[in-house]
Amino acid sequence: MKRPTLNEVKAYCTERNSNVDAEAFFFYYETNGWVQGKGKPIRNWHACLSTWERRNKQQEQKSTSALEAWAIVRKAAMAFRDYRMNPHNHQPERWKWIEDDLPEKVRTVAEAFGWRSICKSIDAGNEDVIRGQFLKAWK
Repeated sequence: MKRPTLNEVKAYCTERNSNVDAEAFFFYYETNGWVQGKGKPIRNWHACLSTWERRNKQQEQKSTSALEAWAIVRKAAMAFRDYRMNPHNHQPERWKWIEDDLPEKVRTVAEAFGWRSICKSIDAGNEDVIRGQFLKAWK
């Protein structure tokens, strides 16, 4: 394989509207002598770049699903808070229905923190902290 130049990699990424950082890709393989993980020489750097694109998309999807999970937890936590603060204005079945409707993984991770802890953190203005902990636990 003829090793590409940085400009060739950048041009190819631009042409494909790629989500890959062309410089990171180029310098990673340049530093490693343009070999794959098991020491085999790379035959087609275009194919390697496609693999990087696919991996980036998968990571973006995981990130999105984690953020979506946080949005669900936040909404459920606020419903829990409203129910706990005004038990006479809400029916207990309403909270139970919300909790039962949560996806299994969302409920499991949220319960590890505790609904009250999540509510207190949000109310105290520490939502960034609890959200960060939730997203870390989500992985």
